Amino acid sequence: MQTTITSRNDNKVSPTTLEASISNVKFTVDLDALEANYHKVNSYTAHGNCIPVVKADSYGCGMIESAKRLARAGARLLMVAQMEEAVKLRSVLPKVQIAVLDGLLPGMVPLYIQHNLIPVLSSYDQVQEWATDSGAAIDRPVMIHFDTGLNRIGMRLEEIDQLAEEKALLKLLNIHSYHSHLACSNMPDHELNHLQLERFKSILQKLPKARAGLAATNGLFLGPDYHFDTCRIGRYIYGVEPVKQAPEKATPVVSMSARILQIKTAKKGETTGYEATYKFDKDTRICTIGLGYADAILVSLSNKGICYIDGHKAPVIGRISMDLMTLDVSNVPEHLVYPGQFAEVIGPNNTINAIAAQCGAIPYEILTRLSTRHKRQYIGAVE
Repeated sequence: MQTTITSRNDNKVSPTTLEASISNVKFTVDLDALEANYHKVNSYTAHGNCIPVVKADSYGCGMIESAKRLARAGARLLMVAQMEEAVKLRSVLPKVQIAVLDGLLPGMVPLYIQHNLIPVLSSYDQVQEWATDSGAAIDRPVMIHFDTGLNRIGMRLEEIDQLAEEKALLKLLNIHSYHSHLACSNMPDHELNHLQLERFKSILQKLPKARAGLAATNGLFLGPDYHFDTCRIGRYIYGVEPVKQAPEKATPVVSMSARILQIKTAKKGETTGYEATYKFDKDTRICTIGLGYADAILVSLSNKGICYIDGHKAPVIGRISMDLMTLDVSNVPEHLVYPGQFAEVIGPNNTINAIAAQCGAIPYEILTRLSTRHKRQYIGAVE
């Protein structure tokens, strides 16, 4: 995706390129808000040592720009999911530590060494391969990931017991930290949270001392017992609300709006959109905006979603198509509805969480799908 850096002037975003000014879609990422959320979430822990996760193109916000701003804000370690992401990030941030959550695939040791990356080892076999193939392994940090109940990736309990007995093998490792991942952190009363906590603490007693991290964003709000030495943070720094136990809301980071292309009056008995899923029960003023499922607006928002025009609700009617969606603007003052006017699709009135609730999705699903065909306009980008 191409990007556009913008400046803040009286709280307005001013595009610096002609391409941005003529686009049908305005897609803005507020990196000032990103940094504010990062500092805020760090303040919720005694250690203040949260690790930003910048995988999936920083949850749709742009990995390079987000990571550079986080590094300037003080983050010294970043997490990605895939090697490809890590190599790309290393090219612009030569001094920041980068950990790869997907772990060590066979034959990838040289790549980790070449790009000075930290593998998150998730099996006994991965630990063995790193220790025997990486040469000066003792000088290169690794993380070890335990499966305490999520049953996804991570070293199982029997493998951990095997590793604990391999004293010579452990001496070959420069262990940066131990990690696990909670399955039900968004459900504070779920019994699996406490079970995973106890399993994690028990594992730490078996292995050489090192830093430890169990909680991601929602887990952080389960209480200090879950904080250990570090926490991974993703959704909160990108403006997605965590569980209700969070003391403060996250500051919105992403906004997206689209221009009105046409206004008309639909007659009673007519329909709109493919498959005629919406029928008008009265004459209705409608408009069509230039945004659709090619821009990551889920089709499941059809006849459910809400947009805003200058703060006034404009419900989505009919089925969302590839590039277009239709709004009911009968309750929006007429002088506010005109071709070229922007309708807010994501923003202060319509947060990522609200949109997810409207269509039965999860916030991550909305955020990470944001289209690559529109330029992001950045507030507060690091040159």
